[in-house]
Amino acid sequence: MIQRFVIDEAHCVSQWDHDFRPDYKRLSVLRVNFPKVPIMALTATATQRVRMDILHQLGMGSPKLFLQSFNRPNLKYEVRQKTKAVVKDIIELIKSKFKNMSGIVYCLSRNDCDAVAAELFKSGIKSAAYHAGINNREEVQEAWINDKFKVICATIAFGMGIDKPDVRFVIHHSIPKSIEGYYQESGRAGRDGEISWCILFYCYKDMHRLKRMMMKDVDNKHSWATHFDNLFRMVHYCENKTDCRRVWMLAYFGEIFERQLCLNDPRTSCDNCFSKEIFEMRDMTADAKLIIQCVAAIVDHKSRKNFTMPYFVDIYKGAKPQKIVAAGHDKLVLHGK
Repeated sequence: MIQRFVIDEAHCVSQWDHDFRPDYKRLSVLRVNFPKVPIMALTATATQRVRMDILHQLGMGSPKLFLQSFNRPNLKYEVRQKTKAVVKDIIELIKSKFKNMSGIVYCLSRNDCDAVAAELFKSGIKSAAYHAGINNREEVQEAWINDKFKVICATIAFGMGIDKPDVRFVIHHSIPKSIEGYYQESGRAGRDGEISWCILFYCYKDMHRLKRMMMKDVDNKHSWATHFDNLFRMVHYCENKTDCRRVWMLAYFGEIFERQLCLNDPRTSCDNCFSKEIFEMRDMTADAKLIIQCVAAIVDHKSRKNFTMPYFVDIYKGAKPQKIVAAGHDKLVLHGK
């Protein structure tokens, strides 16, 4: 007597997605046990590759596809440099720009959630932490939805099925795992169509933290390469200072988007489009070769001594701190280039 099966958040079926869940993969049993019952799969974030995998995993032979633009015209995307004072920066941002507005701060770990929420609360911002380690998650979620506090500091465990319309800002305390992840998490802002802000605090060190967390999943080593690729695409998104954020993000989902459409409304233009900085294209091949030669000349695999990126930057800039002079690295061809 079953009329149909409807599978929401269907991207979780696919191992190519950041949010793959084994329970979803087992939904293939529906087609086996109920071969004639129609299946509908719904998701707001799926690349062409993920869409094909969903059809394969669920045994959907000849489906009708209904697609719409991934663009959210009311969201303003921005990437900011993350410093050691990032929590202070977030507090100042909320107090100056988003006072008494509802928002989410996404954090990388449970400890980060607890620490950031505590700092926000101490500064007078009504906030609470939400992650898999707390027992009263439903109470916290309900209190936030009913505006008993304004800001929720959460891991990505928070958000599936959340439909609070007046979320005015989504702040990322650290880099997300993938473009899909970022699109979905930032997309919890502005469901009511009003202008909302998506601000990501980025530092390269967080990439290493995420990579280490991914490598702890030894049972799924076969998916490491996919996860790393997704992560490095996110790094490129953050470090790109010239291209339109929307053009870049939507291209990832296979959608062609005109930069002019981002520029049309200055209230929601992404930070790159809004910026007045002028960039010059230069061929850095010769410099790149020199840097590689410098690394090859310095690194001694037998001694296993490590050199940091700032160490090579100092050589490249021509700086002469004691450690560079003592090692004789101020005599290298690259020094001062």
